Amino acid sequence: LVFLVLSIFITYSQALFNGFFYDDRNLIVENPLVVNHKFLDIWKTDLFETTRGQSQYFRPMVVSLFALEYLISKDNSFFYHLTNIILHILCVLLVWKFSELIFDKLKINKIYAFFPAFLFALHPANSQSVYWIAARGDVLMTMGVIGGILSFRSRQKISYLFFPLAFLLAILSKEVGFLIFILIPLYLLFFREDITKKEIFIKSLILIPIIAVYFVIRFNIVKPGYVFNSEETFWLPEHGHFRRLMTVFPIWGYYLGRSFFPFYLNFESGLEMFSGIFRWQFLLGLVSVIVTIIGVILGRKNKLFKWSFMFYLICLAPVLNVFPIFESGMEHYLYLPLVAFCIFFGQLFKKNKSTILIFVIICIIFSVTIFIRGFAWRTEIEIWKDAAHKTAVYDRHGWIRSRVNLASAYISRGLHNNYQSEDIFKAESLYTEVQNQYPDYKGSNIGLGNIALIRGDYPAALDYISQAVRDHPGNYFLLNKLAYIYSAFGENEQAKQIILEVLQMKPDYDEAKANLAVIYFVEGNIEKSYRQFLNTEVTPRNYEVMEVLNILFSILQGQRLKKYQPQMLKAVDILTQTGLFRQKAQLLSFISSEIPNDSNILYSLSICYTLELNDPELGLYSFVQGIEKFPNDPRFYKGLGLLYLTLNDTVNSVSVFKQYLAKFPRDSSAVNISNFVKQWEENSN
Repeated sequence: LVFLVLSIFITYSQALFNGFFYDDRNLIVENPLVVNHKFLDIWKTDLFETTRGQSQYFRPMVVSLFALEYLISKDNSFFYHLTNIILHILCVLLVWKFSELIFDKLKINKIYAFFPAFLFALHPANSQSVYWIAARGDVLMTMGVIGGILSFRSRQKISYLFFPLAFLLAILSKEVGFLIFILIPLYLLFFREDITKKEIFIKSLILIPIIAVYFVIRFNIVKPGYVFNSEETFWLPEHGHFRRLMTVFPIWGYYLGRSFFPFYLNFESGLEMFSGIFRWQFLLGLVSVIVTIIGVILGRKNKLFKWSFMFYLICLAPVLNVFPIFESGMEHYLYLPLVAFCIFFGQLFKKNKSTILIFVIICIIFSVTIFIRGFAWRTEIEIWKDAAHKTAVYDRHGWIRSRVNLASAYISRGLHNNYQSEDIFKAESLYTEVQNQYPDYKGSNIGLGNIALIRGDYPAALDYISQAVRDHPGNYFLLNKLAYIYSAFGENEQAKQIILEVLQMKPDYDEAKANLAVIYFVEGNIEKSYRQFLNTEVTPRNYEVMEVLNILFSILQGQRLKKYQPQMLKAVDILTQTGLFRQKAQLLSFISSEIPNDSNILYSLSICYTLELNDPELGLYSFVQGIEKFPNDPRFYKGLGLLYLTLNDTVNSVSVFKQYLAKFPRDSSAVNISNFVKQWEENSN
């Protein structure tokens, strides 16, 4: 047991140093329900409602665990990855116990249950469920399903408590947890138990109110049919049902291939929608189905094989695209099916020393594969670059997603590195590539609009986001972004109307409420802005806007500012729009004292004193201070010279201009200032 646990920790050790990835951010660090510990509200919303918009997922157990972890570790990804590894270990132990139970029924020495457990622990296809925090739902659901089977067949009284708890863990972690209703009868069909009909009836009866409450809650939260309306789904209605059903063959081949040869791992499946019987993916899928049929015929008399195959098939059935699905295929969907796969193939290694040696070699290869795979999971950019490299253009779903998310990762890195133009250009290139390859994909406009916003190109941002709003009607995230752009144009009335429309759609949308408070402030309605501010909860997505508002109201109320914050520069812009120049000067003065080496701040303060407050005395003092602190910045010389001119002090003005010309003879204004000085000297003579 100790050796098994150590093997898992060593194999997955890289995960502990990885950050958040893709859905992790939406579900944890950007999720107001997690950050603000709103455990009750978690059970009232679907998985992505507070960060992306409506989804078809209801998994409160997963998000509740994230919220609990956030209480302890905040946004330290180390602890979330550690939890994933620990949960995987617990699941492996359940698989070990489950294997012992089945081996006991088949008169196989229970000591050999170690083989399936070790195989499951180190199977590379499971690595996505461990490396990716957001895929934790598969691990929790599998724990619930296996724990549910174990507790259902138990005759101990405590099982009447454990079984419904395991059932709840399964269905509240992932929807396919309902497969437990099929997997329990499947187990009882193949492996006789002493459990009585009465016990089966009572345990089944316990679930009725649980299921009733679950579906009432779910149907009130989840929008039916959402998945079929998404342009990002693998299958689109225009593909037709025939193409969808024919794609079942390559999807089955994908999962079978990942089960037996889990080495060419990829976040995306690389599968294309069926487009012809001579396409290589379809042919390989057809071969895999034929091989499966042959295997079933050959193993039809082996009880363990029949149970394992049925378990494997049942668990994969929801993701084979027999019914329309969002993904073409994902490695983490194999987590539950691999339980049966590993139990059957694990017991084959029990025969002699040679097979045990082969088992050891396979486990070492698996462990090394997982460890190496960890390098790709280090950063979002690395995993999406890996996916983009491995995903061909004919896989519309995966090809688009890998590039769009790689672009998003580049933008994120660019923002954290002072808007590095190289990263922003890479992102723009990827969005453009997607737009050119798949013109019907409408998400590119959102990405290009975000880039335009970063660059301050508001006309382009307005075009892109307006088109995105038309493409995604009713999307309150996009509408709120559109309102922000209008406010940047000074179209506050238009922005206000859009935000009020958003708040009618989603009254608790705090990001829109924060933006509305800013608009009220800019309009000069300070009291209304303050009330709106007090009525808005701080969330990860509106944190910066709320900080700006907090700074603004602190300045207005004469409160002492404590330390510099980047949001103060945005507050300066808003004070400028509002015409509160005295408060603007106060804020700029504070910022200048906190970051004294920034010449731009001191220059802005000098201009504020001179032009906006019409206070020449403070203006002179500020410009002189700028020349002393930043002697190589020509703006202070020009500003001081011009200020002297407005005060009719031509002598001092010319003196400053001469210093300027001596230091900056090639400056853009040097010619005009030189002509002025020469003209003054001629007139003086």
